Amino acid sequence: MALTPTEQQAVDRLADYNSNRYDAATNPRGLAGEGYKTEIPRLANDASTAANAVSRIAGDVAAVEVAVTATAASIAGSIASAVTVSPQGAALVAAATPAAARSVIGAVTTADLPTQASIVSTVLPFIHAYSFA
Repeated sequence: MALTPTEQQAVDRLADYNSNRYDAATNPRGLAGEGYKTEIPRLANDASTAANAVSRIAGDVAAVEVAVTATAASIAGSIASAVTVSPQGAALVAAATPAAARSVIGAVTTADLPTQASIVSTVLPFIHAYSFA
């Protein structure tokens, strides 16, 4: 999701545009005096290039978000299907409100909890498969 060299150059130039008098040697990005003739079109092109870069990066971020969401759903589904839950544990999960959950908690024991080895053996393959280098 880095800027291309062209995009980076446009962003760098945007910081140099100013309202002072244009001078090719001392103020090549000045917009006053004769600068508007050459620099405003360049400014518009640089702004357009930067805006397109933002749009491209936003699209990349959205694609990563979709991939991460799908990965999380896949991991959650695999954990849910790999872990045996007692009827009391299932009732706790199904409880829609904190009050309902509290009413079930008294019937839940540590036997309802998956073992650490069970969680690790289920989650590690997904972490390995979907890790970003």
